[in-house]
Amino acid sequence: MQDDAVLTREGLTQLDRTLSKLDRCFDVYALDSKANYCSAYLAARTLLTGGLFLTPGGTWEQGGRRRLAAEPVRPRFSYSRNTGMVISYKGALALLRGLPVTHEIDLWFRNMMTDGLLKIYVACPRIFPNAGLPTVV
Repeated sequence: MQDDAVLTREGLTQLDRTLSKLDRCFDVYALDSKANYCSAYLAARTLLTGGLFLTPGGTWEQGGRRRLAAEPVRPRFSYSRNTGMVISYKGALALLRGLPVTHEIDLWFRNMMTDGLLKIYVACPRIFPNAGLPTVV
């Protein structure tokens, strides 16, 4: 987790729930996905559930703007956010093979994912957002 990750009790519950659904061959599970990585998945999920939404307590309710339970989803294109990630042992070995880091770490992660060197999943919707702190240059 980076220093600007917003950790909540609900987020920790979502993380625990989604880890059991994650492909065991994953390298990286990103917990702070942008909406554009998840929009098609979330639209389809809402249609398939008939507008039912999962409440924080784990019950399904009709209508309203309830939060859907997070699911691990494979992104179709590169991913560069890294406010929070779960990295498997296999993923850590892949990252070590990618050393040295020759530019910004976010871009290095993105390039490894784009090049297919890491099997990545993102949490849709996001589990841990960032606090929006300004970047120090």
